[in-house]
Amino acid sequence: MDENGHLNAVDLSLLKRMILNWQTEKTAPTEISFVQTKTAQWKLRNGMEEKTLQCYFRGTPGNTINMAYGYWNPVIINESTGEAGKWFNNEDTRLGEYTFDANGKAVITFTVPADAMNVELITLNHTVMQDGKKVQLEKDDFTLEKVVIKTD
Repeated sequence: MDENGHLNAVDLSLLKRMILNWQTEKTAPTEISFVQTKTAQWKLRNGMEEKTLQCYFRGTPGNTINMAYGYWNPVIINESTGEAGKWFNNEDTRLGEYTFDANGKAVITFTVPADAMNVELITLNHTVMQDGKKVQLEKDDFTLEKVVIKTD
């Protein structure tokens, strides 16, 4: 282990340290790039291959965002055209409502289907409760800070 050509207690100590460090190392999540395509809509990179994504948003504490995602599947045959490729943005891709916590953070986690390409995060609405009623807010009053591939 110490590359001196002799096996001794120093080598065993170095081996023990290496094994202990290996067991406690955590893999940092991989951050992926995204591009804002429209107000409150972001495109992620292609080919997610069933990866679980965590999207970190920042906004006003107590406000709510209702999110969905859409994706292009180049393998599926589009029944209306008979050709390969179909855009999906339906009830199955709705992510639901998320409220910004006291620190102004909201984290949304979802798994992308295997053949998904051109994945886009889509804001359906941005609201706040006032006097017991939902009030619509501007969609550009919050931001997507980062997207990471969840590893555990």
